[in-house]
Amino acid sequence: MRVLMVAAENDRLPNCKVGGVADVIRDIPYALSNQGIEVNVVVPDYGQSQLNRHFVADIAVPFRQHLETATLWQVEQQNGVTQYVISHSLFSQHHGEIYCNDEGHRPFATDATKFAFFCAAVSEAIEHKMFAHLDVLHLHDWHAACVAVLQKFSPRFVHLKQLKTVYTVHNLALQGIRPFNHDESSLEAWFPTLSYDGQMLCDHQHPHCFNPMRSAIALADKVHVVSPTYSEEVLHTSEPDRGFLAVKGLNMICK
Repeated sequence: MRVLMVAAENDRLPNCKVGGVADVIRDIPYALSNQGIEVNVVVPDYGQSQLNRHFVADIAVPFRQHLETATLWQVEQQNGVTQYVISHSLFSQHHGEIYCNDEGHRPFATDATKFAFFCAAVSEAIEHKMFAHLDVLHLHDWHAACVAVLQKFSPRFVHLKQLKTVYTVHNLALQGIRPFNHDESSLEAWFPTLSYDGQMLCDHQHPHCFNPMRSAIALADKVHVVSPTYSEEVLHTSEPDRGFLAVKGLNMICK
């Protein structure tokens, strides 16, 4: 079996960690490799100068009514795990910063556009078989969620639709919510020809908005979270007297 893991962070690579997702992406591929599973890992190239890049292919990516070019690089192959990055100016323009802090009235705007493009590039790379034969696609947190959306709703992707998809929730509090339209950082701005089911992709509290995390939970073949404790926490409603505040909107779909 061969798996492709898609994530925003990877502590196996230099300067590619902010939180716990990077630790998971660093360790789990090698644990799976010890079980006889071949694992590929792909993250954005944030412009780290220390990477030993080996060119794989240029990727033509339709995005925001333009045809952009991204580049797939192999940066390591060891112990049954192959590490990749995808480079484009959207990922490196903030001088190595993985995440951006947008103004309060446009949360996630910069990052959502960046990771939507990353998902589109990954999808095109899979479709054109730039990775070796794949059996399973493993998406991590909201940053990788648009791969599941494109897999389900875009007619461009035939090979992608054949893969089984696993989605891992690392932090239910960060969902990457953006408008469906009327904003340059919105689902319809990124993918203007995409026909989609808004009821399946919308945010429970803001139905005029696209919720990437909720979308991936709804669309993936399997969903899990990063620990047994967290799997229990996400099912509960808030109990402020005990100091526990549940994440509103998705605890019901997680059940």
